[in-house]
Amino acid sequence: EGAAEVAAARLEEAVRRQRVPGGAWGLSIALCDLGVARIQAGTSREAVTCLLEALALSWSLQDYIHAARALRGIAAVAIRDRQPILAAKLLGAADGMDDRIGATGFGRDRNVVDWCLSQLGDDLGTSALANLRRAGETLPLQQAVAAAQTVARVALGDDDVAAIWQATGAPDLDP
Repeated sequence: EGAAEVAAARLEEAVRRQRVPGGAWGLSIALCDLGVARIQAGTSREAVTCLLEALALSWSLQDYIHAARALRGIAAVAIRDRQPILAAKLLGAADGMDDRIGATGFGRDRNVVDWCLSQLGDDLGTSALANLRRAGETLPLQQAVAAAQTVARVALGDDDVAAIWQATGAPDLDP
């Protein structure tokens, strides 16, 4: 087995171990990491499944650092699924969230962000990318989460997205 497969197996074990009462915060972190590993392996469906669940858990816990991480991961899925405009807005939304809570840098997300920016720069051009990211920065969290769900629906379908969201007990997006 290669390093990526070993890492994914360890992350799957971490997810399994966090699926216990009181484990939602750790589960959201493990799901973010596993989702990113799945993106890097080129498996968008598995990636967005992990990342959407992580986003729902983070949304429920008001854990904005990990919500931003999930949005970045879902932005990468959006790129793979040919949704560059949503991807750029999601990156901007994650940046805006970081700014509002005082988080700095991208931490473990640096590779994902760099890959996204490279792809989006090629797809959209630097000016359009910058404008879309700025537009994303001003999105309220609820709208950013709704945009992430839109990306997930392309990969998973409406029913699977609804089932994942409901299984976490996350609040509905409707006011």
